[in-house]
Amino acid sequence: MGAKQKAIPKLVATDWDGTFSEQGGSPRIEAIRAKDQLIAAGAQVVLVSGRSVKEVLKYVNEYGLSPEFIAELGSVVYHKEKEFINHGDLRNYIGSPLYKEFVCNLDKENMSAHDAIFHLGIVDRILDQSQSLGAALKIFTPKDGRPGEKGANLMEKKGTVLMRGQIETDSITKLLEKQAPFLAFKDNGLVEDKSGDHAYHLLIKGANKETALALLLKLLKIKKNQSIAFGDSLSDVSLATVVEHFYLMRNGLMHTPDMFERFKKSLQQKLSPREIENVMKRITVTEKDAGLGWAEVVDEMVSTNTS
Repeated sequence: MGAKQKAIPKLVATDWDGTFSEQGGSPRIEAIRAKDQLIAAGAQVVLVSGRSVKEVLKYVNEYGLSPEFIAELGSVVYHKEKEFINHGDLRNYIGSPLYKEFVCNLDKENMSAHDAIFHLGIVDRILDQSQSLGAALKIFTPKDGRPGEKGANLMEKKGTVLMRGQIETDSITKLLEKQAPFLAFKDNGLVEDKSGDHAYHLLIKGANKETALALLLKLLKIKKNQSIAFGDSLSDVSLATVVEHFYLMRNGLMHTPDMFERFKKSLQQKLSPREIENVMKRITVTEKDAGLGWAEVVDEMVSTNTS
């Protein structure tokens, strides 16, 4: 891993759960204080979360974060109080199984990607597959449920279907490659209780945190070398490809020990070995967990720039 970021960046992108805040809890006072120091120094602190726009807006207002943010694992970019839906690599899959039906639901039926994914029937196939493997995935909570059901989608999700459980993502990826290759199944780390379950997002392939942050940086006219990012999951570490430096919370590696191996494997089709090596040099693992690790990095950065 490479040298740490020294200058105060213009933009600090951060995941919420297990990163800026404690897993399933609120931010520590140390993280809040560090965030205030960054803002005072002129940085924008931008949330890049798997949570819905509705949830992220609550945190933005409560903790004085930037009104520019990314929600639903990169499916939604919120800029100047408008939602930009990230359709990722969808056009690369014209003619693939279920593509025509999916695009018809998006365009002609004016469905959100969340609803259009449900209408394909692919969610039920994933749940059935998981059960056959003894993993028993389920819809995250009733409020994330099927379109049309009473009390469903109370969090107003636009781009992802959220599930929970404990499963190897490769098994679901293989199913999607055959039946809906334009969709991806992403592990977004531990859920906020003590069940040991992970949160999984089913979304359009390429509609991820990495592409969403690249878009937001472009909209804000901020360069890659003027930005850093924090996160704790495999979905976060891809941000290392679009910022100057990425900080992985120590707790992320504790829960996913093979994270770097999986990340490097995901880059092999897009980057050369040398390019992958350069990306890895821009990653630092914090010495402390979650909010304390967040504060650790910022304290050192601020101290360097004020001494």
